[in-house]
Amino acid sequence: MFRQSGLKINAEKTRYKKYTDFLFFDVGDGWEKLPKISFISFTKRKGGQTYNSSKTMGNSSTVKLNFYCVYLCVNSKQKILGLKTRNSNEAFYLARAVAKYLDVELKNYVKKSK
Repeated sequence: MFRQSGLKINAEKTRYKKYTDFLFFDVGDGWEKLPKISFISFTKRKGGQTYNSSKTMGNSSTVKLNFYCVYLCVNSKQKILGLKTRNSNEAFYLARAVAKYLDVELKNYVKKSK
């Protein structure tokens, strides 16, 4: 709620910055040169989240989750993570917007459910 991470892109100046906003403070590395982006990819990854109970109980459980990622791709092996979220609609909307902003192709690797 008080923390948000992301990626800022400035296409005109061909640079990007990874950041974390924490209580209205923008923390992160400086701007880096944006490589020539060939395409944007929208993917689905499996992951997990561990929940711990209080120390007195000592129990924990891991829940398997799907994550949706948006990558800025130089090629099929070199990419920059733009967003990782559990909300597929948010990720796809952002992928489309970034592809349009950078004027590159969007590759959707998420299989449509029947």
